[in-house]
Amino acid sequence: MERNQFTFYASFFRSISRIKNKNARCAAYDAVCRYAITGEEPEDLPDAAAIAFEIIKPTLDASRRKAENGSLGGRANGKQTEANLKQTEANGKQEEIESKNKNKDKNKKKNKDKCLTREEFDRFWAVYPRKVGKEKALAAFAKVDVPLQVLLDALDKQVRSPQWTKDNGEFIPHPATWLNGKRWEDEGYQAPSPKVRKPDAKEIAAVRRLMAE
Repeated sequence: MERNQFTFYASFFRSISRIKNKNARCAAYDAVCRYAITGEEPEDLPDAAAIAFEIIKPTLDASRRKAENGSLGGRANGKQTEANLKQTEANGKQEEIESKNKNKDKNKKKNKDKCLTREEFDRFWAVYPRKVGKEKALAAFAKVDVPLQVLLDALDKQVRSPQWTKDNGEFIPHPATWLNGKRWEDEGYQAPSPKVRKPDAKEIAAVRRLMAE
């Protein structure tokens, strides 16, 4: 039986609005409206639209039965509709939870892929000039989210800088401090300029004698 109208519940909107693809979202709205009015079931829906339609379909069926039965059993059908609505909302919440869990798993995998290995730590430790607090350094190294080469390039500049070479390296930070503070991002390190030795008085006098001859 074709109907002239039907009730579009807020739960329908919530279910369909979760579909990110615009075309799939439009297909879901069209499928719901066509089924509610004509009873025609959709074919070849995109996956997301098909899921939304299957969630909404029980409520549409209950609404259709209520319209066909008229006032007889209206109260019972109303209760069934309310139950279907609650089920629809529950399904929507479950879908949202599953989506969040998938995103968490992806983030965990991404973080795992970023983790540096113990072998890479040993390479870092071998070039770091201040070897103190190795266990703390290892724990800090495990949290680093940049490639090892970034650390090595930064160290190559910093170990030759005045900040690290003066006073026999007294101001070189502990490796754990350097890692936790992301000190590889520090800028302004420059290698010290080579010192030019000034000639002494004897050398100056000798040069002057040669110039006078």
